Amino acid sequence: MYRSGIIGLAWLAAANFLVILEVPCTAVPLWALYGATYAYNRPSKEKEQSITQ
Repeated sequence: MYRSGIIGLAWLAAANFLVILEVPCTAVPLWALYGATYAYNRPSKEKEQSITQ
């Protein structure tokens, strides 16, 4: 029983912080930063072709 109480508490804490990703004034910069980071770290097809050749 004790462990399920901790997990339930963790879900409640996470729910309070995850709402930040839904509020437009905070979500737009966060998702834009995520997209820029993803695009920067994602290997392009040109890089993959130059590596294989």
